[in-house]
Formats: sequence, structure tokens, C-alpha cells
Amino acid sequence: MSCWTVVCRDGTFNQDLGEYLARPVPGEWEEWIYPSHHKYRLSVSETESAWSLAKALAEYLVVVRVDDWLRALLRRRYPSSDLQAEQFIMDRVHNILTADPDRVDDRLNWASAAIFRHAQQATAVVVDGVQWFLLQDIWREFEEAIDEAIDAYLLDEEYHAFVNVLRQLVREAKNRIDWIHVHFQPRRFYFETPAGERVGDALIDDMLDQADAEHGDVGDILVSALVTLAPRWITVHRGGLEDAGRDILLAVFDGHVLFCRGCGRCFRPRLDTDQQSF
Repeated sequence: MSCWTVVCRDGTFNQDLGEYLARPVPGEWEEWIYPSHHKYRLSVSETESAWSLAKALAEYLVVVRVDDWLRALLRRRYPSSDLQAEQFIMDRVHNILTADPDRVDDRLNWASAAIFRHAQQATAVVVDGVQWFLLQDIWREFEEAIDEAIDAYLLDEEYHAFVNVLRQLVREAKNRIDWIHVHFQPRRFYFETPAGERVGDALIDDMLDQADAEHGDVGDILVSALVTLAPRWITVHRGGLEDAGRDILLAVFDGHVLFCRGCGRCFRPRLDTDQQSF
């Protein structure tokens, strides 16, 4: 008869670890509860039970309780009292780790094999040691995903802070123009009022000249020019606005941006018969 002792010092895992392992692993189970840890002892007559035990423990750590493991790693690397930020990062980590279903299966199979090899050579399996020493490759992969998710969160925070500053500038602007139509030319753009009057040409020329010198993005210059002029409403006609510029315009001028689906000006630039169509 073979015997294995499973020791767990993590209070979170102690809530259901014994029950989870006992279901798929046949044999005689005993449990001891101590102030500092729980101990489970499995006595079996079949050597195949070592694989069942390894697979069950790997599944428990890498699938069932992976959130607890990830959260512990996250709090080591990015301590924060902001639960919303923590959840944002956790969601992003899950997306990264589950993007490749084959990798999810490989991770579980590798963990099962590593624990099985250990169980063949030892009669004691310490869960904390399995997590942090035996499965180092897995938690290092988890850390890489966490670092990537933290970077994404910080970039998102910087973006929102930037948008809020631009919004404030627009709200506080004086002598605001009621409506601006944005028209595009190759690598350039210009503004008109609904009456067809050009506005902001000098400002745009200065900004575009500087962008050409610095290889700047036309979309960024467009947003900067519109924030400077601070119109109450904007119609963007068909042309050279990329998705990033579109998104930031919508964020800054919250609900006050319209996108032309195709007017006479968009399809026939030399014709000026439908300036207000959107």
C-alpha cells in the first residue's frame, strides 16, 4: 500500500482542498487540522493513484483556484487598495492567459506531470512548495501576464487623465465657435463653418508645419486644433481620420461629434453644394 501526505498552509485553499482531492482520487483519506496548516493523508493500493492525485492537485491550482494564485502575485507586484483597478488588471490577465486554448491545456498537463514526478519520489506533497518552487515556470508565466496587464492599465489611466484635461480645456474656452466642419486633403485638413467660411487656417498651418518637421500624426494635430478652437459641435467629413483620432474626439467632445456618411463635399470635393450634410 502506498501513502501520500498533502500539507497546505494556505488558509484559502484549506477551505475545500481536501474535498476536491478526495473526489477523483480513490483511496482512504484522513484529515488533520492544525492552527498553522491542514494535512491530508491518502492511503491507496494502486500506484495509478499517484497520477490521479497529481492531476487533481494541478487542476485545483491551475484552474479551480487560479484566481487566488494570480491575485496573490498581483498584490505582490502592484499593491493597491483600488478594487476596481485590481479587477481591471485581473480581467486583462485572464484574457492574456486564455487567448491560446492549447496553451491552457499545455499548462495543466505540464503541472500534472511535474507533480506526478515529485509524488513518485516523495511521500509528502507540500502545496505551497508545489506552487512556488515546483511550478516556477507557470507562476513566472503568470507574472509576465500580470506585468503586461499592469502596463495596459497604466496606459489606460494616462489616456483617461489626458482626455479629462482636454475636456476641461474645451469647457473653459471662451468665444467658442458653434459648429465646425472638418474636411480632409492628402496629409492635411481644414475647417469651415456651416456657411462655408474657413476658420483656423493660420493655426492649422503652424501645427501641420511643426508636425511635418517632427513627423507628427495628422490625427493628433487635428485633435489639438479642435481643442484650441473648442467648437460646440463638430462634423467630420470622410477622409483621413484614423480610429485612434476618432476615439479621442468622441471622448473629448462627448456626444458633440458627428461623422458624415457621404455628402456632395465628400464624394466630389470640387463641388460645394451640400456643406451642411451629415
